[in-house]
Amino acid sequence: MARRKKLGRAYSDKAFHSKLICGDCGGFYGRKVWHSTDEYRSVIFQCNQKFKYENRCQTPTHTEDEIKQRFLTAYNDLMGNRSTVLADCELIRQTLCDTTALDAEMQQEQDEMAVVSELMQAHIKKNASVAQSQEAYALETERIEKRYNAALERYTTLEKEIEMRMRKSNEISAFITTLKKQPLTVPEWNERLWITLLDIAIVQRDGSIVFRFKSGREITD
Repeated sequence: MARRKKLGRAYSDKAFHSKLICGDCGGFYGRKVWHSTDEYRSVIFQCNQKFKYENRCQTPTHTEDEIKQRFLTAYNDLMGNRSTVLADCELIRQTLCDTTALDAEMQQEQDEMAVVSELMQAHIKKNASVAQSQEAYALETERIEKRYNAALERYTTLEKEIEMRMRKSNEISAFITTLKKQPLTVPEWNERLWITLLDIAIVQRDGSIVFRFKSGREITD
């Protein structure tokens, strides 16, 4: 039984390391042991970069129990308005994650690249069959290439934006499904809720923690 408890604690530490963030520098918080060899031994979480730079981070340390209790408070607050949260999530998914306009614009850029490619082929073919100034040919080649590259750059930007929105839509859908299955209140720490529902937890200088859930909703405790 003791071994199981130790393994569980290690997994909790890993979960904290990947989500607990310093509000000053944006770095992760890490587990530290104070007075490891005496009766005052304690485990705290502190910004990993607190002493790395000349201007030290002013965010405070927190114990594991403090973090867990504050998350429970934030979770119960979130679930106290579950129906509203679910409605907001669905609205966000349907509006901010919609890609209809981006898909249409992406198709336009794809058509533009096809047209420009044909222009380039015609330009090269003309140069091979008709005598002309090579300086003028080079300038026109450059102009066509710039036109193509501009379309390609915009196409790539749109592609990344669409991928981001689709990823966010999937995350929100998963969040909605998970949230519907959870109890309205939880009396004790539940690591699975921390992992599945929470995006990040940002520690502020005043000691408060901003819990940002995967729906985008933020609760400060």
